[in-house]
Amino acid sequence: MNQRRIRQAREDNLAAAAAALAAALAVISTLNAVNYMASQWEYEHETQRGPYQYRPPVPYIQFKFQLDKLPDELIMLKFRFTKEEIHQIIPYLQLHQIEWQNHNRPSNELAFCILLGRLAYPARYDNMTNLFGRSKSYINMVFTDVVLHIQDHFQDMLHWDPQHLTVEQLHSYTRHINNLGGGDQVWGYINGTLQRTARPGENQHAIYSGHKHYHSFKFQAVITPDGLLSSIFSPVVGSHGDWFVFQQSLLENNIKKLFKEANVLEEERLYIYGDPVYTGSAVTIGAYKKPRGCQLTAAQQEFNKNMSENQVSIEHGFGLVQQYWAKNSYHLSQQMGLSPVAASYLAACLLTNILTCLHGNQVAERFAYPPPTLDEYFAGRVRMDEAGGVENV
Repeated sequence: MNQRRIRQAREDNLAAAAAALAAALAVISTLNAVNYMASQWEYEHETQRGPYQYRPPVPYIQFKFQLDKLPDELIMLKFRFTKEEIHQIIPYLQLHQIEWQNHNRPSNELAFCILLGRLAYPARYDNMTNLFGRSKSYINMVFTDVVLHIQDHFQDMLHWDPQHLTVEQLHSYTRHINNLGGGDQVWGYINGTLQRTARPGENQHAIYSGHKHYHSFKFQAVITPDGLLSSIFSPVVGSHGDWFVFQQSLLENNIKKLFKEANVLEEERLYIYGDPVYTGSAVTIGAYKKPRGCQLTAAQQEFNKNMSENQVSIEHGFGLVQQYWAKNSYHLSQQMGLSPVAASYLAACLLTNILTCLHGNQVAERFAYPPPTLDEYFAGRVRMDEAGGVENV
């Protein structure tokens, strides 16, 4: 009797499950039919509504941009340089080599000012039409062409400039760091920074930083006592750590090659100072670690204290990029796939170094090391013409 009841209960449960499954299938079938009808309706009406909403062009007054007619105060506010400095810088950038989009032919002066005006502040292209007398699409294309030209033409120099970073120059850096208690073996300071971007539509996890909890690209820089960002490597997706970026930069290979070609002995080689993450390299050193069961000597403690204070300079270097070229700090305008995010930051780093060459900065003042002139800084890249190296703009 009990077995019969158990068998009957099982049959009832199976019948109930079958009924529930049939009902679920009926609901799914109904939903599929509704979705199909909706998709058919959208397809039939797609040609009527269009894929995008039409936006009328922004009205503007077209005129010839003339930098010389702008007030000096406005030029400094919009472009970060004086009128004379802009004319001085333009020949070094070799803008005449750019292949412009859509047959645009801006003057070198207009192209450079569009670059400066766009990077100096996160202004909308609509607002820039009143300053340059060009449409927002024209300004956008010129800006993109200029930053991509700077990336292609100066990225190698920004990463490692053999004309500037010589053994003699590194020893000169070391002497100034030693004057502030940094020892006689350190020539620069290394660190990385994250450049935040807007959330991409695809592959969001690839550039997401789990540490900072936002989407970003990572940049690495070595700052030297003259205040320059002397070695910049970029970009690497923000999901990677500092050690991965250091390995990808091949900075260690460049430094080893420099000392090998100069026949520098192992015990006489110089190093860059960084956080503990970098100390796995043969060309970097970090702070002294307290041995187990022992204490650091007074000299080691003093070294750690001085180097910790000096290392703040690398943060000042990154801070200058954000301070002068604030567009890079507005992450909503950094849209991967729609704007040249990495190229914009590299251009900002180059312009920051140019500002340092012209005016110095707090890093150079701290180490009492005057930065190079523009001729010295661009010596490894620019080939001036026989007439004196000044191009007509």
